[in-house]
Amino acid sequence: MDLYIPAPREGMTRENEQEFFKATYEAFKSLYGGNVICGSVHFDEIHEYIGTDKQTHMSRGHMHLVLIPWTDDKGLNMNAFLTRPRFHEFNKIC
Repeated sequence: MDLYIPAPREGMTRENEQEFFKATYEAFKSLYGGNVICGSVHFDEIHEYIGTDKQTHMSRGHMHLVLIPWTDDKGLNMNAFLTRPRFHEFNKIC
């Protein structure tokens, strides 16, 4: 399973984005341990785009976080892993 995690806001410095991604990776690793396989941060896909507000914006760096959707009761099972409470956990981390 690959989670796409963008930097939280426009205008962050590269250093702030890197700190955010490191802290986010560590939080996921702390919470899900061995389920976290790797994280890959990309800054090479940054470009201007027109948002829904009709304004020009700059895209941000992002991280792909690879997790194994494993639960103790169901084993390898995406539906058992991606529950509504789990999405709430994800949002608290990011």
